Amino acid sequence: SQPTIEIERRDGEERGCYAALDGPRTVGELHYERRDGRIVATHTEVDAALRGRGIALELVKALVADARAESMSIVPHCSYVRRQLETHPEWQDVLHRAGGETGRAR
Repeated sequence: SQPTIEIERRDGEERGCYAALDGPRTVGELHYERRDGRIVATHTEVDAALRGRGIALELVKALVADARAESMSIVPHCSYVRRQLETHPEWQDVLHRAGGETGRAR
């Protein structure tokens, strides 16, 4: 059966992570750093036994929602986050572009 996953944001002053929790157990994490008013997604990892169940995507969704709420753009240094942002047209507004522009005007 599918685990019931909760996403929890663990925010530090300069870095933090989104943790995917299956009860008390952390089964996935998306790590980020805050730099120059942007969120730099550095690494995403999900427990090998639970891969392919959409947990990493839920972590990215939480990141996108918070970036929007805080009017920040995402710099996807993590290849998984980059791939998700590039393949979801509805997330282009938070994707940081070279030159400081996000995907579309606000």
